[in-house]
Amino acid sequence: MIQSRLRDIGLLLVALVGASGWFVSSTVLMEELPDAFLVLAACVGALAFALALAGVRRTFALLRRGGADVYAALAGGAAAFAVAPLLVLSQRASDAPPGTEVLLFTTSAWALIACVAVYAVRPRPRSSIGFSASLLGLFGGLVILANWERPSSLSPFVRFPEQHLIMLVAGVIFAAGAYALWGASRRLTATQTAALATVAAAFVALIAAIPAAPSAMGALPRTWSALLVLGVFGALLAIGWIHLAASTGLVGASGSLLLVPATLTGLSILERSLSVYGPDPIQWEPVLAGIALSVGAVSAQWLTLESPATVTPVRALARSWPVRVAAVATLGLAAASAVTPGITVVVAGAFGEEYRAAWVMPGIEVAVGWLAIGVAALATTALLDAAAGRRRSAIVAGALAVCAPLVYPMIANTPLRTATKWIPADVSQTLGTEYARITFAAVLDPVRVASIVVSVAVAIVAITLAARSRPDAVMSEGTP
Repeated sequence: MIQSRLRDIGLLLVALVGASGWFVSSTVLMEELPDAFLVLAACVGALAFALALAGVRRTFALLRRGGADVYAALAGGAAAFAVAPLLVLSQRASDAPPGTEVLLFTTSAWALIACVAVYAVRPRPRSSIGFSASLLGLFGGLVILANWERPSSLSPFVRFPEQHLIMLVAGVIFAAGAYALWGASRRLTATQTAALATVAAAFVALIAAIPAAPSAMGALPRTWSALLVLGVFGALLAIGWIHLAASTGLVGASGSLLLVPATLTGLSILERSLSVYGPDPIQWEPVLAGIALSVGAVSAQWLTLESPATVTPVRALARSWPVRVAAVATLGLAAASAVTPGITVVVAGAFGEEYRAAWVMPGIEVAVGWLAIGVAALATTALLDAAAGRRRSAIVAGALAVCAPLVYPMIANTPLRTATKWIPADVSQTLGTEYARITFAAVLDPVRVASIVVSVAVAIVAITLAARSRPDAVMSEGTP
């Protein structure tokens, strides 16, 4: 058991390094080469590694044999590792959307979509901790990216809503492909699934790259080494993800995407420790809070990967009106706090004549608003799991719901968007300079405070109920 879990952690790190490296490498090369060549390099690198592990003869024997499992692996690989990345790159330019937004909509958001797919495709009774923890992990990534600099370039669905939406569609394609690959790995080995998946992905990428070949020839002599690096990262991501999903399911594998913002921030720490730099733009206090939330969310997912129904469900409790009222009140207060005041914003600039604007951002646009929603989701999960007899997931979800609000003071004045369409362009473009300033001040909203207090109280009750229950039977839920 311990060896298996250590192997899974190793696979998580492999996929995490691959996802982080793919983002950085593709960002560096996207102005040098056509999009299809970047995807082709990643897919060919993955194919080379996969065939080395599975064997060329065995792979082509599987292709000749055919069957539903083979076709699922082919379709899943093409969708997840060729079509989805091509769609994302088609929406990127050198600085539009900004890197923070692209990173959000292709890592943390994709992880949440993959977890939602688990519950949408197989909607039988189970714990929702995979979803609620991934929601908190997405929020942790938001906090990290919103504090890489001030004012932040992160403004989801404000300046580039069409591109953001298409990246989410690409996330749905990735999740569909990942689900197909998980299904195939239940009948084939993970090594065989990876080989078939990368064959299909490389073929699709090659077809897409052929029209762009003439325009890429001139850049290949100076970029071939970077393409090799990109191929290695593509291999780590594809093979690591497939093996990790086969072992832990999509919820477990999603952690490799949830942790990418935290990992790239860690690279900044390493870089600055080895080199001499000027002013540091990262707001470290809220960033560390976001890292803690992301790590906590992934830890909760992994602690409940084999979360069984460990006690006999307390049917009288599960059907009682106090449980239902507590769940509705918890989620209702969190939803209400999404529209109550969160942060006051003041913009001041001097461009021949003085410009000044002030407004209040609601909870849905600030970090603490999403913190209340995430804590409420976890507390509700803990309560329902305690009533249904899912002891371990109830305790883990409840503990995370109790601990998460500790970061509130660290993120109280963190906005989740900076851009505003109605502010004049000359002011927006100079925010953060001597010509225009933007300041944020936290609002202590009683509805949000009440929401968090109620959520923590519900979580403590859920932990108490679960801790007092007696273990009865251990059964794996078998979730993807």
